[in-house]
Amino acid sequence: MRNKNIINMRKNTILILMLFFGTCISAQSISTDHEPEISVPGLYIGIESGIKTFNTFEKEHEFIRESASYYYGYSYRYSALSLMSLSYYASINAEYRMLDNHLWVSGGISYSTMNASIAKYSGSDSHPDYFYVLLNQQDNESYYYRISELRFLSHYIGIPLDFNFAPITSKYFQLYGKIGMDLNFRVNTNKRATFYNEEMNSYEPEVLALFEDPQNFYALAGFGGGLQIGQKNKPNIRFEMDLLSFVLTPDALSLVEQNVAFGGNISFLIPLNK
Repeated sequence: MRNKNIINMRKNTILILMLFFGTCISAQSISTDHEPEISVPGLYIGIESGIKTFNTFEKEHEFIRESASYYYGYSYRYSALSLMSLSYYASINAEYRMLDNHLWVSGGISYSTMNASIAKYSGSDSHPDYFYVLLNQQDNESYYYRISELRFLSHYIGIPLDFNFAPITSKYFQLYGKIGMDLNFRVNTNKRATFYNEEMNSYEPEVLALFEDPQNFYALAGFGGGLQIGQKNKPNIRFEMDLLSFVLTPDALSLVEQNVAFGGNISFLIPLNK
């Protein structure tokens, strides 16, 4: 009897081991046939590139003086300074879509440049293309540099944040509006002065030393809208207009002042869900 019990125990042990190894092999086969994939429903990764142009004003610099004012007809001023500020940017963003693809929230990291300049374009051969920057004053006499252009190029790393709402959607396109904010942090600034007489170029450091560096923080907030082409859970391309952006830090630039901006961008997005 004892020997029979031992034989039965061995048979049961062998049977249990066979079932265990069979289950492991079957599970491994299923795991191999269905490898897990990275899938986050509603999440997209995108790249974006665009441009902004700004409404630009002259900043009060006591050491800058225009030449005498001349007028053509009633309104054209020959001596007016030409002011410009323009920004190019590129960004990588993560976007999450919800409410059946009607609400999109995105954020990321961006690189941008801000190109600001003061120049003199008289529009007439009889009035030279330069303005004056004060060199020094002694008693009743003043000495000026004659400058054709001052240009500051600043580089920023930023954080763009957008909230988009798409009231009109179809299988292949979506019309949307957006509100957004850009928070930018200055990395460095390159300054350049162009003299009317090239032999004065050696004085460029003295002229540039008159201007402070731009502030380290620069911010915008505004609204816009656009057209997105592509199906849900498929790659999309987006064309967008920045209808109006407000400069939250109007004194951030040291060369000029700004208040509002307009622009546009194009972006390409890829879904992470399969």
